Amino acid sequence: MNNDFTKIAFKIKIKEACENILIERIKLFSLAVTLAQESANTEEKSSMGDKHETSRAMSHNDIAMNMTQVTQAKKDLQIVQSLQIRPLSEKITQGSVFEIANQEFFVGVGLGTVIVDTNIVYAISYLSPLFLRVKMKTAGDIVLFGNKEEKIREVF
Repeated sequence: MNNDFTKIAFKIKIKEACENILIERIKLFSLAVTLAQESANTEEKSSMGDKHETSRAMSHNDIAMNMTQVTQAKKDLQIVQSLQIRPLSEKITQGSVFEIANQEFFVGVGLGTVIVDTNIVYAISYLSPLFLRVKMKTAGDIVLFGNKEEKIREVF
C-alpha cells in the first residue's frame, strides 16, 4: 500500500467487513433459535408418544447448537470491535494486516475469506497456527508458509 492513510482506510474497511459478517451470523443463528423454539412448541401441542419426544429432543438440540453459535459470534464481534487499527504496527499483532506469498491476512478472528473492494483478505484468528508462527515478525522476515520459506512482504 502506498501511504499510511491508505493503509488505515483499508484496515477500517476490513474491520467493518468482519463486523458485518458477524452481525449477519448473529441474526441468522438467532432466527434459527426462534424457528427451532417455535417448532418445539408446535410439536409440544400436536404430537404424542415416542415420536413427540424425538421431535422435541431434536428441536432442543437445534436450539442449543444455534445458541452456541450466537454466543460465539457475539464473542468474535467483541474481539473485532476491540481491535486497534491505529497506530500502524511494524510487527504482526492482533489487528495487523500482513502480506505473505501474495496473500493478505488480517489478524482478529477466523472468518476465512473477506472481500474488501476487489481485494481478497483472509481473516485469521489470533489463536491460529499461522498467527502463532508470524507473531511479532516484521516485513522482510522469512517464515515457513505452505511448507516452504516465504518472505513477509508488508505489515501494517
